[in-house]
Amino acid sequence: MISLFGRNSIRPIGLEIGRQSIRLLQLNMTPTRAQIVAAAHCAVQRPFELSGAHGIAELIRGLRGRAPFVGAKVHAALPASVVQFRTIRLTNVLSAQLETEARREVAGLLPFDLSEALLRVMPAGLVHDGGELFQEVIVAAVRSEDSRSLLQLLDDAGLETASLQIQPLAAYRAVARLAAANQPVMLIDVAEERTCVTIGNGPRISFIKMIDIGTHAIEQCIVRRLGVRQSEVGAILQRAISAAEARRDAVATAVFDATRGLLEELAGQITMCLRYVAVSFRGTMPSQATLIGTEARNPHLCAALSSHLSLPITAIDLFAGLETAAMEQSIGGERSSWSIALGLGLPDISPSLNQIPEKRTLAA
Repeated sequence: MISLFGRNSIRPIGLEIGRQSIRLLQLNMTPTRAQIVAAAHCAVQRPFELSGAHGIAELIRGLRGRAPFVGAKVHAALPASVVQFRTIRLTNVLSAQLETEARREVAGLLPFDLSEALLRVMPAGLVHDGGELFQEVIVAAVRSEDSRSLLQLLDDAGLETASLQIQPLAAYRAVARLAAANQPVMLIDVAEERTCVTIGNGPRISFIKMIDIGTHAIEQCIVRRLGVRQSEVGAILQRAISAAEARRDAVATAVFDATRGLLEELAGQITMCLRYVAVSFRGTMPSQATLIGTEARNPHLCAALSSHLSLPITAIDLFAGLETAAMEQSIGGERSSWSIALGLGLPDISPSLNQIPEKRTLAA
């Protein structure tokens, strides 16, 4: 095949298989040009689980045929449901011993045996606690069985797996590329089942926290409090978002009243995340928080977060600086929901954001 973009400029496909949708995105990147050359997405009929992924491979094959994707290499995100995060503190540990000591410390803290797991160890920074100096470490772990299941699914879809990666790192990569040098980033990603809070500066991530409140829980509040069907929630939320004066619109006001308690709870938990980072690392703190995901345009959530965090809540164009004209229809209106697929398609910021595992053979 003759490449129109120059040798080695086409990136592997970024693939996110979410609970309710599949997204593929591919970039052409040269020193002078960054262009999205292909993108496609579709909804899945039932919530995706690795243990019951029937038909997903065929959906992926169909999506690849709908857009001009080049090659079959793919960086794929591990489903959020199979990745466990733990934060630990280590003392007097040399860099060469960090992974060994982290593995020893985290043993027993995970719901599976570490001998049957893949680990990613990420130094978060130095922490002063009780007069002692500790190295804080974020550990991400996935069962080898789950990684093999995903690799088999990708094989069935006709893809060549370049890496399996962690969703929060991919989303952070997509957002952090737009931040100024030495500007701390606070990313709030509201997904279907959970909200992920990620805080970092440049290539180093200092904090990752999963909160078990997401779009599904917000929608269920509306179903219960307003007595509507699940199928009606989307239109109700869209009206609330579109209302110019949300609190003066009857439907928007009802949505606010139905979800206020849950949104306040979510905002409170996110505030505790920011306080933890402030107390632990004592460095320059984020001056704003970036909200992405399915609730990025929810005015009530933005208001609750702004009040609790005392920070401006910003929305960003994830595709800023990228040529997207050829595939605007493929992206659709919910641009902030493409953070993971975009991050997977981008080059790593630094080795600290590498994939898990680094090579396919480690997961075999």
